[in-house]
Amino acid sequence: MEIPRAAFPPAEGRTYDYAEAYHDAGWSVIPLRSLDKKPLVAWEVYQKRRASLPEIIGWLQKWPAMNVGIVTGAISGIAAIDLDGTAGVAALKAANVPVPPTLTQKTPHGWHAVYRLTGASVKTGAGLFPHVDTRGEGGYIAVAPSKLADGKYEWLASIPMAPVPDWLPVAAARAQAPFSRPGSTGGSAEQDGWVCRALDGGVGEGERNAMATRLAGYLRAHRIPIDIAVVLLRPFAT
Repeated sequence: MEIPRAAFPPAEGRTYDYAEAYHDAGWSVIPLRSLDKKPLVAWEVYQKRRASLPEIIGWLQKWPAMNVGIVTGAISGIAAIDLDGTAGVAALKAANVPVPPTLTQKTPHGWHAVYRLTGASVKTGAGLFPHVDTRGEGGYIAVAPSKLADGKYEWLASIPMAPVPDWLPVAAARAQAPFSRPGSTGGSAEQDGWVCRALDGGVGEGERNAMATRLAGYLRAHRIPIDIAVVLLRPFAT
């Protein structure tokens, strides 16, 4: 008689139960600070290799209240669309791109739609659309049962991961704004050059809407005050 496998991801249990399930699924687990999203270790190494179960147990013994993170990209075979609240959902709908139903996590401030990588890589970055970021190569996400001071992470109804939508790798590469949140690399002056060129008028007539969307994501990711962002984006509305 075949013993049914436990549901994945888990809906309840100890932090170790979740971490073990993620590890068994082939995901690269990393420890995050309690009530925070910052890594407790030099997490970049886990983009190349997955932590062993003894390592994970050691982390839990050292930091029993730790949160759990998953390194996205090829090491875990996943990429995520990070939606910042209802504004992110609205922006994704307005983009009119196909978004297949997939494994989804409710976060304290929005949602993570998690997809299975099948070919082309997806870059981590801000500004895919307004209030919509990507998590892929060079990034990670916090996952259940992690908690922040203002909310927790929890998986919604467990459904299989859909393959990454065909449009996502290309769109993520085009919209690549330097990602400056804790635990990830920022952009160099050379990478930021497109912002100066765009604001200096280097955008074709037919490219204004796309560039305005990209700039809005960049400005939000860099926490530019909204009144300043409005002034900077005004030329793209004329």
